[in-house]
Amino acid sequence: MNNSYYPLTGGYTWHYSIRENSVTELKHKKEIVQNIGIEEGDYIQKYFKGAKLYLQEDEEGIRIARVILDNGKELKNDEYSSTILNKPFVIENTWNDIIISHLYNNAEPGSQDVIEAIPVLTSIVAIDDVVKVPAGKYTRCLRIESTGEKFIREGKYAYQPKMTVNVKNTRWYAPGIGLVKEIQSDEANIRMYPNVGFTKELVRFEK
Repeated sequence: MNNSYYPLTGGYTWHYSIRENSVTELKHKKEIVQNIGIEEGDYIQKYFKGAKLYLQEDEEGIRIARVILDNGKELKNDEYSSTILNKPFVIENTWNDIIISHLYNNAEPGSQDVIEAIPVLTSIVAIDDVVKVPAGKYTRCLRIESTGEKFIREGKYAYQPKMTVNVKNTRWYAPGIGLVKEIQSDEANIRMYPNVGFTKELVRFEK
């Protein structure tokens, strides 16, 4: 068994369920992620109906080198969180990163959703959590929390007043398995952008 918190071995597959709390309804989605091998030194991870991640591992941790969408477009570095895990895996290990926040407008016709890269401070806050998800019960889990905020100037998005966006993301990684649960909340300080978020849980793991 691979005892890392984020296995990179080819052929590993994760099945997730996602409950997304949007403005008007609770959405349920499925996500499948698979490690598909190594290409020119990068580990490749494929999100079915989604992106292909090129991952790099060194003594400092695991990071995303680049992201390629299904349509061939390559995302810029400020369009995704680049650090997955930062070593050492000890409590209070802290680093800077970004998380994409999606705040969906429900007020003015023609106004736009606020999709922003939020700078966050990320920390390892526990190394022995117990997590129960549909795939089972996992012990000795690593819990990582990210929090941050960003001021958005007035009018950057249609009909949008000045606002502050806050995001909090919590992830749990089980040894030998990888990500087993993730929760994110996105909040704004103005009423036209209600708070949203999602919960992602492991349903099945295959190797």
